[in-house]
Amino acid sequence: MENHGDFTETFNVTIYADSTIAAPSQQVENLSPGGQAELLFLWNTEAFAIGNYTLKAVADTIPGEGVTADNTFVYGTIAVIFPGDVNQDGVVDMKDLAAVAAAYNGHPGLPKWNSYADMNADGRVELRDLAITVVNFMKTFP
Repeated sequence: MENHGDFTETFNVTIYADSTIAAPSQQVENLSPGGQAELLFLWNTEAFAIGNYTLKAVADTIPGEGVTADNTFVYGTIAVIFPGDVNQDGVVDMKDLAAVAAAYNGHPGLPKWNSYADMNADGRVELRDLAITVVNFMKTFP
């Protein structure tokens, strides 16, 4: 978040998956003009159906704020998938294990990076991700 105004501001930021709040709001306190704040939100997807969601961050409007168009940042589409179902076909099978193996030791920026193979969302495809796929092997999702 960045303060484009002329005054120090305190405001809340909320993350939405489509129109549903995806994580508790966080407060940015005393952000000086031109200042930036980095926030980390953890989205527990257990209550969300498998599918694609548009993820966005929305900063509250400050009283007297004239320009509010930059209060919303749309991150883009995020897929909530069944753990281990890398190719999202509804079953965890050898195709998914092969996809995790192909992405093994991958991270963002590498050609073999596959965010769907990063089961624990830690930014790397490693043994933990393979273990999640193995634990869910042959499970299906309707």
